[in-house]
Amino acid sequence: MLFILGLIMGSFFNVVILRYDPKQSFFNLDHLTGRSKCVHCHKQLKWYELFPVISFMALGGKCKKCKAVLNWQYPVVEILTGLATFGVPFLLGKIFFIKQLFLTGNPIEWFVILSILWIWVFYFFIILAFIDFRHKIIPNEINFLLALFGVALVFFYNLYDKFGLASGTFVGGYAAMLGFRDNIWANHIGAAVFVFLLFLLVVVLSNGRGMGMGDVKLVGALGIIFGWPDVLLIVFLSFIIGAIYGIIILIKDKNNISRLVPFGPFLVLASALVFFGGQSILHSYFGLFGIL
Repeated sequence: MLFILGLIMGSFFNVVILRYDPKQSFFNLDHLTGRSKCVHCHKQLKWYELFPVISFMALGGKCKKCKAVLNWQYPVVEILTGLATFGVPFLLGKIFFIKQLFLTGNPIEWFVILSILWIWVFYFFIILAFIDFRHKIIPNEINFLLALFGVALVFFYNLYDKFGLASGTFVGGYAAMLGFRDNIWANHIGAAVFVFLLFLLVVVLSNGRGMGMGDVKLVGALGIIFGWPDVLLIVFLSFIIGAIYGIIILIKDKNNISRLVPFGPFLVLASALVFFGGQSILHSYFGLFGIL
């Protein structure tokens, strides 16, 4: 049920992404009005052509009227949103042993609140990544919303006492190795300031060619959301993913070395990797050196 709900939300997010105008505010809802149409022949779509994923597959990825190839983004965003809607509470349930708590009659309203907040964080991750990929820009409004959700997460983690040496983190006991776990507010704000200044330094040293201010604001929001040391792992992974992508682009087209590559999607992908497998990633890394 959660996956299906996510598919429906993803269908709406496609509208938000594809109709976004960088010249207008992200909160301007005028561009969201009106029926869905084929972007090629402008044929108004019927209700049975709007089912998430199913309609795309039934149409063979082409417009029924003009036969133009439809954007691959439609099913990808819908599936990713479905996976996030289901996967986020599933993972949190494993971390917090929510099934056992529920069966023993313990209150779990805190779990519902945290799950909803994290799901919406991932919703904005998806929207941000695809907008940045299409327009090479990260809307300030999304960074602001992510920061707000980060503050809300910190508030509820603190309220329900879900922060400690190895809790309130997605890297498990490895978080204790880097310390800074005495106060959740100091941890998350300190992490945000550190990575914000780090990325700002990159912008200054590269004169804006290596990274944009949107990325600086995004990593600051990620610092508030994930805290220390999770955000540090996110930064390392994003640079590794970006380097791999850059090498692939260079191999494919050596004459396109100056191609502008958005960094936002790398930060989002790295955030997802840390959320769903941060502890496993560090376990594998330290295992190479015999450190567990």
